[in-house]
Amino acid sequence: MLLSELIKKNPRVECPRCLESFSFRRGEPFDTTKPMPKHAKDFLASKADALTLRERELIEQEDFSVDRSQTQALATNLGNLVEGVATSLRGFPAAAEDCRALQRPIDVVIFHGLSKGTIDAVTFADIKTGSAVVSPVQRQVREVVRDGAVELLIGDLP
Repeated sequence: MLLSELIKKNPRVECPRCLESFSFRRGEPFDTTKPMPKHAKDFLASKADALTLRERELIEQEDFSVDRSQTQALATNLGNLVEGVATSLRGFPAAAEDCRALQRPIDVVIFHGLSKGTIDAVTFADIKTGSAVVSPVQRQVREVVRDGAVELLIGDLP
């Protein structure tokens, strides 16, 4: 059926995207073998503008994402550095000589009194910097210690 016949008959059509039903003429059909009418050019230009704007937004989001991931990596590395030297810093609640680094999942085990020859307590310590939070595994360690489910194995192990 030719375009001109469809325009004359003006059947109802359905938008495949929104499923709205409307008259064929309302869709402003045109013959693509002829120069494009103004309304079609305007429509394409508006879509091109929208795509350009969306592309800019995506580039900005990508830049933000890269900046955020770089900042997070830097914060993590800085946190690891601080954790590594924290036992030597003034104000740390134990003598550096009494501390042994584990790093994961808990940063330090403190053997209170080790440097003086008499251990009177053992503490598991994790150092947090900035907005760092307790991990699920660290929560489990805390619960195991609270429940008293800690033991010491010495000697031949199978």
